[in-house]
Amino acid sequence: MKRFFLLAAMVLVGIAAEAQLVRSSALTVIREELPPVELGWKHIVDGQIGVDIFDAEPIVGVHYIAAYRFTDNYLAGVGVGIEGADEGFVEIYEHEDISVAVPIYLHGRYYFATHRWSPYVGISAGIYFASKQAYLNNYWEGYEVEGSNPPFTSAFADLNVGLNHRLGADAKNELSIYAGLKFIRQRCVHVWSIPSYDYTYPDGVEIGVEGFEPVVGLYFGTSITF
Repeated sequence: MKRFFLLAAMVLVGIAAEAQLVRSSALTVIREELPPVELGWKHIVDGQIGVDIFDAEPIVGVHYIAAYRFTDNYLAGVGVGIEGADEGFVEIYEHEDISVAVPIYLHGRYYFATHRWSPYVGISAGIYFASKQAYLNNYWEGYEVEGSNPPFTSAFADLNVGLNHRLGADAKNELSIYAGLKFIRQRCVHVWSIPSYDYTYPDGVEIGVEGFEPVVGLYFGTSITF
């Protein structure tokens, strides 16, 4: 009987030791480090939704950024997109403002870590391009002028902070959520027709720049990097 209890005790000790090794092995797998950050060209697609804090009007946009990851911490590239805003990116006196524009800009990011979850800060600066047909009255001669305007531009810059998540087993793709402030130097213009002495057809349309107004937008966004 004593031999039986001794044998049973030895078996239990062996099972416990094996279970401990399995748990230790599992912990080792869980704690295994992520693969290094993949350097080189990256594609970033993101969407933003925000509000003009002065006029409480919505601003939405979709962007694509072609960027290069130089180091574990630094990324820089060029972005393009399309944005819409109720109050407009260009204010045209006595006419409907331009509410859709194409931003072209430089973008940079600094990642504070290379863990699965990592905070970062980003900055962008560039130009909004917008175009619109003008329908104007020629007060000198009493007829309506239809003209095609050259593109209007408004400068902008934005600063955002976000949280980046490395996805998948190889951690090559990334998902980010972020919030930021966008500063727009909104162009304000007056459009008028060139006086014409030919009563059959107007000479054309001329653009006069009146000045600029500040627009500040608070926005939130999400992006995927691959």
